[in-house]
Amino acid sequence: MKRFAYITALLALMTIAMLHQSPAFSSNTKVHLGAHLPRWSVPIEENRFRSPWNWDQTTTWINRNYSRGQFPRIDIVNLPGIKAVHLANRSGRGQFTGINIYEMQDGQVRFYVLPKKSDN
Repeated sequence: MKRFAYITALLALMTIAMLHQSPAFSSNTKVHLGAHLPRWSVPIEENRFRSPWNWDQTTTWINRNYSRGQFPRIDIVNLPGIKAVHLANRSGRGQFTGINIYEMQDGQVRFYVLPKKSDN
């Protein structure tokens, strides 16, 4: 009986840990078109946001919150000094097809949430 209680408790803890990693259950996000962005992201234009962090901190957050299986990464630019990556939304959830993350010349990091095209 003790073994069953131990296994049940372990499974519960593992489930809580997995849910905590998911953007849908994370308290440190804001949602735009179903895409989860860092809570402190600042809207700049329609579908465009400024990250509160530098490139390394932003990509660390992205890697923690978006699985590579459902959101594969595609390099947009592969040149020295230019950083840009696209996260494709293969999950089908939300009203976005992907997120572009790029670093500006002044060091600001931005997100562009690509909306799904309407069926009109």
